[in-house]
Amino acid sequence: MTNRDITNKTESLVGSRFTTTELNKKLSQLFGCKVQVSDYEREECVKKDLPNLDDQLVASVENELVQFDLDLYYLRDNGGRFYITEVCFNYH
Repeated sequence: MTNRDITNKTESLVGSRFTTTELNKKLSQLFGCKVQVSDYEREECVKKDLPNLDDQLVASVENELVQFDLDLYYLRDNGGRFYITEVCFNYH
């Protein structure tokens, strides 16, 4: 799986709305392995110095082809779903 493949798959999430269950299912489907997102809790000093940062979910994707960490930035919609605004990944 190339950088372009990962970019295309993760960028396809931008502008979509998901519950946690739906997002886990979608990511698992995209990458062919079990993926679970979790909230990213910033340190208090970051919250204080940069209070306007988007909320963030994180996940680790590990299959036989690739291993990377995924950051998903989001806003909450009126229904409580995650509206994905931006994605970023880093190999580990």
